[in-house]
Amino acid sequence: MAIQRTNATAAPNLEERRNFWLWTYASDAFKEVVSTWDAFMAIRRQLSEPVQKTLTAGLLVTYAKPFLPCHGVGKLPESVIPTALLNAHKALLDLRHKSFAHLDASNYQSSDPNIGNVNQVRLAQTKEHYKIEFITPSPDILIKCKIRALAAMLSDKATYHTDKFIEKYIHKLRLKPGEYRLSLDPIDNTPFVPAPPLPMLKATRS
Repeated sequence: MAIQRTNATAAPNLEERRNFWLWTYASDAFKEVVSTWDAFMAIRRQLSEPVQKTLTAGLLVTYAKPFLPCHGVGKLPESVIPTALLNAHKALLDLRHKSFAHLDASNYQSSDPNIGNVNQVRLAQTKEHYKIEFITPSPDILIKCKIRALAAMLSDKATYHTDKFIEKYIHKLRLKPGEYRLSLDPIDNTPFVPAPPLPMLKATRS
């Protein structure tokens, strides 16, 4: 009797496709953080404080995106962060959530009890003048929180996961020339479906 062998090149299941989508998206985010950080550090002293803060916000938001829920694929688990860098990672997410993408006027205390909440409105009074300032963390905090080291390490990890999927499936698909998009259809296991060129795409809302 002939033995039926399992097809080693079966289509990726929905969970594998979701993970590939997530890691591909994460790879782009972490590479953007590394390249933007390097460019930022090269010209930082030439930039005004508002520009520095806006770039800091962009770096934090981009770094955090893969760790926040993405409808359809979920998010990266905290377990991908090495234990030695976990506190730095959590500090970056706190900065994103509480000082840059959003603001907390309370419940975000400095490690120095004399300072109080990290975000503050301050008034400096002299005999004749006063000055009101809104205080948020300096871009220097990103150096302390090791954002580049984390992003570079996570970029390498993302490449590892995407390469595994590519080696297992994409190299063996032998698709016809053209453009395709990764399908997250829960019923049809076809991994890549034909897609129009990008200039033709229009965002829609449901």
